[in-house]
Amino acid sequence: MTKSINLGIPNGVLFIRDRLSRDFPEMEGKGWVWSTPSFITLMCLHEQEGETQVTIGRSSDVRESGELMFDGVLETPSREIVVDIVPGEPILIANVDSEKTRVRIFGNAGRHSDDVAIALS
Repeated sequence: MTKSINLGIPNGVLFIRDRLSRDFPEMEGKGWVWSTPSFITLMCLHEQEGETQVTIGRSSDVRESGELMFDGVLETPSREIVVDIVPGEPILIANVDSEKTRVRIFGNAGRHSDDVAIALS
């Protein structure tokens, strides 16, 4: 099952994390994705430029197209992944089956993506 939302993203920043994590990665350099073992910070289209569609779900259910922006394993001891926007407001929550979850994030335009898909396995 997938969940989606379409909205303006404040500061163009999404946070994808284990529900219990507050381990923010340092946003350094010119990239658009930063991570710690339990937290991912991702740049996308700024709210002043329009809305962004964010989708989260199992890899088998999420359309994995566009640019692969992140591929890694997230520690998920709570077995819940939360997608937040500034100022820490949850916009999507997904339950996962284990304490380690592979996360693949796809976007249609790098740091200016207005379509972000988060595939979990």
